[in-house]
Amino acid sequence: AFGITDETRLILDRCAKGVDRERQIINQMLELSVLDTGNVPLNYSVFSVPDLLNRVIEKGGYKEHAEITIDVPPDLTFEADETKIASVIDTMLSNAVNYSSPPRKIRIMYQASAFDKLHRLSIQDNGFGITDTQLDEIFEPFLETDEGAPKKKYERIGLSLSIAKKYVRMHKGYISVDSIVNIGSTFSIHLPKQKPAEL
Repeated sequence: AFGITDETRLILDRCAKGVDRERQIINQMLELSVLDTGNVPLNYSVFSVPDLLNRVIEKGGYKEHAEITIDVPPDLTFEADETKIASVIDTMLSNAVNYSSPPRKIRIMYQASAFDKLHRLSIQDNGFGITDTQLDEIFEPFLETDEGAPKKKYERIGLSLSIAKKYVRMHKGYISVDSIVNIGSTFSIHLPKQKPAEL
């Protein structure tokens, strides 16, 4: 109706996506700077992990791009900041889907026993993996991969992972990574089963 051709529409669509991507990066940089001040509160509650996983998967539309298997006890609950843990899981799922090899298969599993003091929620992918050198760097902002790596947008993976790492550390937990090149990676979120007394 306004004389916009298919080619023009394609160019405008690319511009819009580029602007949205840059906006997300700026927001993440602002979030990192706020987290560095140490003035971000945690709003603890007890919530269902399966329900949270399903909400994150549905909101992110991840099932449209990968086969996702959830191996988590149906009655599993965490005592933590639900919004921040949802953000951490969303980051892990997004990376697992984006950096997996077709057919993309993602497995979410709970690996802690009743005797463990920490929960362990793991997200496993079938991607091209991360080298030992990169394992020490992926949580740093603006990581760039080797030139020989597959043509994926690894260069900005560190922003979201940096935020996820800080969120988990705020809970007195940590994130571990196991990876085999050309096989896949497993990111595990370790969280205390009980709210730390000092929080």
